[in-house]
Amino acid sequence: MVGAINFSDYPEAAKKSSWSAQFRASIVDLQRRYGKRALVPVFCQVWDKPIYTLSSKHIINDAVLQANLFRIDGELLTRPGPRIARGAAQLCEKIELARQRRK
Repeated sequence: MVGAINFSDYPEAAKKSSWSAQFRASIVDLQRRYGKRALVPVFCQVWDKPIYTLSSKHIINDAVLQANLFRIDGELLTRPGPRIARGAAQLCEKIELARQRRK
């Protein structure tokens, strides 16, 4: 029979499913809080020698768009995984500060 997985039989899978749900919920929360606010121009410099910047197609741009600059721990935004939600939240908070200063 094909159906829902009984996670009690697979405790590691249950833990991963919980982490995945928390990650998705945190991203949805950021979209809800910041997604419709005024855009703020952002320049993302990853490295200075040689200068290395990002295009609009980079995953970090998705985090910038959630907040519609400041220093953010690079590990939180450049390494794919659950920590990117924390980095996106920090980025949204920093952009919100910039947005308020522009008023």
